Amino acid sequence: SNSPRRLKQNPNYYNLQGVTHNHLSDYLSELVEVTVNALESSKCVSVEDDDLTPLNLGMIASYYYTQYTTIELFAGALAPRIKLKGLIEILANASEFDNLPV
Repeated sequence: SNSPRRLKQNPNYYNLQGVTHNHLSDYLSELVEVTVNALESSKCVSVEDDDLTPLNLGMIASYYYTQYTTIELFAGALAPRIKLKGLIEILANASEFDNLPV
């Protein structure tokens, strides 16, 4: 993987305090922990006793290549009797559209 090389070559970009093995290990450990916590809070994965288990929303996000924030939005906003206008608003707020110029 190129990640450790990139971290060492541009530590300021990643806000690293140094490029020793310990610095890189601490940074990557924190990155994994923050990411897993975000996935867990969005109900995409379950963490119990250091076991990481995908949940339905996580598997759906993975299958359709959507961001977990989009799946979290859909899960929280979709309702059985939603009108077309509401559905379009929910879809338009998907994270995948964030970088499209309007």
